[in-house]
Amino acid sequence: MGIDVARDGRGQVWLAPDEIVVGSVSEDRLALLVQELRREHILGKNRGQGPFRLPEMANYLFREGTYQTFAELLEAWQGRLHDSLIWPEGWGNDQGDQDPVARALAQMAQIGSLLTQFVQWRFMEAWKREWPIFVRQTADPEKPFEEHPQSALFWEWFVFDRRMRGGVTALQVFLREIGKHLALPLRQAVEIWLQNRPGVYVIERLGNDSFWIKDLFTDEMFEIKDPDYTGERAPYEVGFVLFCRILPWEGVYRYGGVAYFFPPWYRMAIINGMQRIGKLETKERGGNFQELWVRKSRQILFFFLQLRQIPIAPRLLTVEGHLAGASRAIYHVDDYRSLKKALLDVPDLLLVESKRKKGEGEVLTFEWLDQGMSGQLMTELRRHSVPIPGDAVALQDLTSQIDGQVVSQLGTLTINKGYAVIDTVSRERLEQLKKVLFKYGGFFLTHREDTFEPANVTTLLKHQEHS
Repeated sequence: MGIDVARDGRGQVWLAPDEIVVGSVSEDRLALLVQELRREHILGKNRGQGPFRLPEMANYLFREGTYQTFAELLEAWQGRLHDSLIWPEGWGNDQGDQDPVARALAQMAQIGSLLTQFVQWRFMEAWKREWPIFVRQTADPEKPFEEHPQSALFWEWFVFDRRMRGGVTALQVFLREIGKHLALPLRQAVEIWLQNRPGVYVIERLGNDSFWIKDLFTDEMFEIKDPDYTGERAPYEVGFVLFCRILPWEGVYRYGGVAYFFPPWYRMAIINGMQRIGKLETKERGGNFQELWVRKSRQILFFFLQLRQIPIAPRLLTVEGHLAGASRAIYHVDDYRSLKKALLDVPDLLLVESKRKKGEGEVLTFEWLDQGMSGQLMTELRRHSVPIPGDAVALQDLTSQIDGQVVSQLGTLTINKGYAVIDTVSRERLEQLKKVLFKYGGFFLTHREDTFEPANVTTLLKHQEHS
């Protein structure tokens, strides 16, 4: 573990328990800096490994204090050099050994700082090429990295997934070149990071302090512990789709970075997108997202960035699994008085409004209840219910209190001296209600037409992010 303790125009100095590393931008400046360190008795006469071979093990978590000499600075930092959990923002590490979440956060902060500097030193040219390409795929193409809301996602992809020369990632190079300089807990943490598993997952089950996700393409299950998880509350809902990477942690898994949550009705768009990118199939056809990710992580990343900007509305279905929409049957009334008398005695119909309108006369509105003959027909309809697919949402029926019991509302019936109209939420339900109306009032009216308009669900769209 090293600590970045001095940096100015002359160069940079790192301190570690058994070594001091010095670097500068030229051999001349390096020689001057080494002379000054030797005058202060910080460096001995042993020949170093430089110039230009700098292990990037600096961090900025504790840049504090002012010192007159390097010797004074070294003395001030000596007590911290063996601390494997140096905390950011002056939190201290009094609970680091007791709280696994706190320990993970501390390690992530340190490793993240080290990796950022390592990438800037080792792969800056690749970074400069990739960032403009990435940012053009986002909703904020003009914002710089420091201000961009998706900068964490880019950092994560560049470090974990972007293939450098030789087919290795920045994280693999970091461990290979810097691992021996890290304290054991940090080196072990980096090795766990190498076990990261990017993927697309579906929330399958919710527990008290964790939840279970299933790989969308292989059906493998993983238990996730997330400090933000508080039970069944959006976006932690069964059926939600996650695009994220997970890491082994405390015998289960946790997020390893940014996690995007998509409502269930985005599922088919994601499956279709992966099929277009790499002919990726579901479990039955041997799909493997991890293999595709290694080959086409950039293309997949851009797909999800663009998907977040596209509003996809779910299909609305009834609880029976039928397409929901404004379903209407219109009748001409031949004998209003007889029709009214017949309908007032029907147990399926509850009169909720009676008013007079100019030019129409008396207008009666009934709630159509799930009881009587209508209840029998609906029971038969539900026997043939269709399962609700992942890209749809089932509408819940309205209910009424009838004699102390909760009864579902199937629709409404409106009549006046000229017409009768049935309104309900699907064509299948409409056919059942028409049978009831024909039985009780078929002699007093004539059917004109049926209409159906699919529900407009744009306003129901829920598209959320967790990071």
